[in-house]
Amino acid sequence: MNLISQITEQDLPLLSQSYMRTFSGEPWLERWRYEDAFRRLENLYHAPGFSGLVFRKEDTPVGAVFGRIEHFYDGDALQIEEFWMEPVFQGMGFGSELIQKLKELLSGTVKSMFLMTMHNPKTVGFYQKNGFTVNEGFCVMHMDL
Repeated sequence: MNLISQITEQDLPLLSQSYMRTFSGEPWLERWRYEDAFRRLENLYHAPGFSGLVFRKEDTPVGAVFGRIEHFYDGDALQIEEFWMEPVFQGMGFGSELIQKLKELLSGTVKSMFLMTMHNPKTVGFYQKNGFTVNEGFCVMHMDL
């Protein structure tokens, strides 16, 4: 049975494990330790304007979306900070279900959603299929310290 619900603080330990399983694989190949994943998700959870949903497959969290509502001059927008579905559950429509539920939850509250993600056909294709567009006017800047 699938269940989508709002994230609670009690979800963070299992979501941290799911996060690590997802982002240690292709295409990201990131090296998350549990403590770091937990701290990242905990910080996002406690951020002002937090909004998030968890996707459970038979009571086990296997995907989630973490975002925060930001105010702009023309209305509020949700910045998606983290979004994932574990690889074994990708391509089954569960990620699209999560996006749809998020849109329903935020309907009338925010005017738009935006995110940054890895620029490859799989990620861009998923988000475009779910109504997002690539904004050619922006670039992501990075600096190691």
